[in-house]
Amino acid sequence: MTYTVFSEKCRNFANGLVSIVDQVPGKSVIGLFSDNRIEYTIVEYGCYMHSMVIAPIYSTLGPNVCTFIANQAEISVIVCDSLERVEAVLTQVGKITHLKTIIVLDKIPYSYVAKAKSHGLTVLHIDEVIAAGSKSSQELQLPKPENLALICYTSGTTGTPKGVMLTHANLIAASAGLIKNMLDHELKSEDVFLSYLPLGHIMERVTELCMFLVGAQVVYFAGDIQSLTKDVQLVKPTIFLSKYSVFVFTILVTPIFFIAVPRLLNKVYDKIQENIRGNPFKKWLFVTGLAAKEDAYKKGKLSHNTIWGRIMF
Repeated sequence: MTYTVFSEKCRNFANGLVSIVDQVPGKSVIGLFSDNRIEYTIVEYGCYMHSMVIAPIYSTLGPNVCTFIANQAEISVIVCDSLERVEAVLTQVGKITHLKTIIVLDKIPYSYVAKAKSHGLTVLHIDEVIAAGSKSSQELQLPKPENLALICYTSGTTGTPKGVMLTHANLIAASAGLIKNMLDHELKSEDVFLSYLPLGHIMERVTELCMFLVGAQVVYFAGDIQSLTKDVQLVKPTIFLSKYSVFVFTILVTPIFFIAVPRLLNKVYDKIQENIRGNPFKKWLFVTGLAAKEDAYKKGKLSHNTIWGRIMF
């Protein structure tokens, strides 16, 4: 999908939210209960085009947490990727105070439409919203930097999820900071980013935004974390964001820029120590190479094209 087609779909979705879903530009909060996929991003940036706020809901969380977020953020529309998540929302329908509409990304059997209608809810497919928006001539109400963009909730692993209110200026500032700190790698349109960490995670969202700012390619994983290795080999990402123990991917396909969280770096460290333990020559190579790279880094020399880079890194 080109950026031109993507932008058109976002605009049509935005206008569809206003014309047939009765959402209010600059006021409505839209919940996103979905795995990473292109439609997720169309919904997100479509909402931004009318200054609407999004509230991502971690796809791994149960219906009770979904209900808590929906009520606290006063969500009137929830976007679900699968029928399984539609069902999860419908089981909580009497507890979600403001909910009026469910928009589904997968195909919808009529039974779900009828069931939702019996609860006073409307169920629409995303294509219906986009089609309606394409016939609307709504003038976009684009956000200002200080306008709220999203309410980013914690995963809820340490208690009730907490919502962090982030403006458009916050997102742009975070993206600019990430781009600036990519050291010797200049982000460009030829870069490829594989999106698989939940978009409810702010680091994933900001990294994706960086790709959009330079017109880079974003590829969404197939949906199964167990087959991520195959996705990486197929996509060959130059930018890789990691949270899990996937250091092996850098051996299969070496990214130019590798973004990680401390948990992963600890695993990388342990793996390196395991590999050099009991082999004095390998240990000497590693320690000497690391010292040389650290010395070069302190002098501002950042290069992958060194003897140590070829041997060790």
